[in-house]
Parts: sequence; structure tokens; C-alpha cells
Amino acid sequence: MNVKTSKGRYKEYRVKGGRIIRLGLDSSDEISIAKTYYMKNMEMPSHDHVGKEVMGVISGKIVITGFGDGEKILKKYDVIIIPKGLVHSVKALADSWIWNIVMPGDIDFPNGVD
Repeated sequence: MNVKTSKGRYKEYRVKGGRIIRLGLDSSDEISIAKTYYMKNMEMPSHDHVGKEVMGVISGKIVITGFGDGEKILKKYDVIIIPKGLVHSVKALADSWIWNIVMPGDIDFPNGVD
């Protein structure tokens, strides 16, 4: 897949069960915005962020773990705010496209995800 974005930021990560493709659309010190593809059955390992993350499902279905009241299943048009420092993981239940908005700006995945 050869994708060019406005910032030229295309990254592909291999994780348990599949891969992730991240298109970095724009980024600053205050906010980063990306569109991310999660391959069905991929599992993002447990991680946290230095700021809050907003995830919105464009298509597909994912499950997020790490919340005190259990896992959250998100499908098309669902949105969730992941608080700063919350250790969580993500699994794709179907091929999925996700909006990621990270505040403060940091479009890169946590260390250990390559």
C-alpha cells in the first residue's frame, strides 16, 4: 500500500493477529489527528498515553479493555474518550477504520509497538 498524506506520514505496524496502518493527517504540540486501519483480529498490546485520546469508529467493530466497568465494544459512529494514563488494549473484531485524536499532540504509538 502506497499512501501519501498531507504530512507524508504513513506507518504500518505488525502486532499480534495482524497489522495496523496509520495515516497521520495533521499534528501539532496541542493535538494530533490520524485515520487508522485495524486488520480483523489484530491485538494492540496494553499501553497508555501521556494525554487523552479520542477514538471514533468510521467502519468496523473494536473492543477496548482497561476500563473499570469492563470492556467497551465500539461500532460504526461510536466515540470514546480514553483518559490520560489509562492502561488499555484494543482488539479489532472486524476490519476497522478509526479516527484517533490525541491531546497533547503525539501521533506515534507507544514504545514496543513496531
